[in-house]
Amino acid sequence: MKKYFVILFLLIFAIFISGCMGLLTTPGEDSIAPGKGRLEIYLTDAPGDYEEVNIIIYKIEGHIAVDGDEG
Repeated sequence: MKKYFVILFLLIFAIFISGCMGLLTTPGEDSIAPGKGRLEIYLTDAPGDYEEVNIIIYKIEGHIAVDGDEG
C-alpha cells in the first residue's frame, strides 16, 4: 500500500512541476512580452445558481530580476 502511495505522490508531483514549467501548455499567438506577466484564475465547480463569485486577494509579492540575477 505504501508503494502505491509513493508512486501516486510522485505522479502528482511530476504533473504539478511540469505545469509550473509550462511543459503542458503550448504557446500561442498571444505570447507575453519580456518583462511582462500574466495571471489566470480558473474557477471549477459543479454548475450552480451563482449570482457572483468573490475572490479576495490578501497579498501579492513579486521579484524583479536584474540582468544576471538567477533567483
